[in-house]
Amino acid sequence: MTKTYSLYEAATGLFTGKRLHCDDEGLLAVRLPAGTLAMEGAFDHRSQRVDLATGAVLAYRPPAPSGDHEWDGVARRWQVKAAVRGAEGRSAVIYARIQALEATQGRAVREATLGDASAMKRLKEIDAEISDLRKELGRC
Repeated sequence: MTKTYSLYEAATGLFTGKRLHCDDEGLLAVRLPAGTLAMEGAFDHRSQRVDLATGAVLAYRPPAPSGDHEWDGVARRWQVKAAVRGAEGRSAVIYARIQALEATQGRAVREATLGDASAMKRLKEIDAEISDLRKELGRC
């Protein structure tokens, strides 16, 4: 019967995230990369590790990816902080609005170049809004 084995680093006990499926333990030993060991079962390399002294599987919290992350104990994962997600979402909205404004300016540029005063006014309004949005980006 085929068994699943999770690989872990022999020096640290950290699961590598790789698994082998074998039905022969002799074949398993041949397939192990250097410096790794195997434990029968499917273990989560992001929240579990092997205690090298006892061989027990323990809960594990890896280092935070950045200061913008917080540990979610339920999901057992690092998550981007809500305040950061909100700022990123607002930035995306601002960039989309700037892109939309820039996409509409072509006709106004052509008409202003031909001497249309109302087109020049529209261009100035577009430019003012883009300028305000860029200032807001600096605060996000």
